[in-house]
Amino acid sequence: MECPNCGASGSAAFKTISTRHSHEVTKTRVKKCNVCFTLLYSIEIPVDKEHVDCNRHYHAKKSVVQRLISALYS
Repeated sequence: MECPNCGASGSAAFKTISTRHSHEVTKTRVKKCNVCFTLLYSIEIPVDKEHVDCNRHYHAKKSVVQRLISALYS
């Protein structure tokens, strides 16, 4: 994750200030940049195993992310 305001990144750059269960399956998180204090919002949703690739680390498949973004902003 990278701060869109100042470019800070890494786990030490952010502090989670709120986590809430939204609806039945999602979590909404608010994180604060420790450098410029910008608030960042994210939504966590569960996905099936076939939507995730794993070499050394787990990553959502690009096609899934593109569909989610398209649905969000259409």
